[in-house]
Amino acid sequence: MSAPVGNKNAARGNWARIALKEALKRRDAKLNLPFDGTLEKILDDYVEEAVNGNADTRRDLMDRMWGKPHQSVAIDGDGEGGPVLYQKVERLIVRPKAENPDSGSI
Repeated sequence: MSAPVGNKNAARGNWARIALKEALKRRDAKLNLPFDGTLEKILDDYVEEAVNGNADTRRDLMDRMWGKPHQSVAIDGDGEGGPVLYQKVERLIVRPKAENPDSGSI
């Protein structure tokens, strides 16, 4: 499922990623470090923190490597385990107007 029309989250994330990479490059150049030297230092410190017993860092490392464990969510209708009652289920399909230049050829 793609993002809704007008959603700018991917662009913001891309901007932040580019800005971070540029900041790392500037620091590498300033300290005369090899390419990605700063990033390697950060990651070495991160792993060392996990190895030294920091539970939060260990959990974060595991979550990033293998994903967070699934969490079950109990849903009940009356707070006591009763069924969930739906009043109305409605499906609405919306198509963009043909004159909208962002809509493509619909």
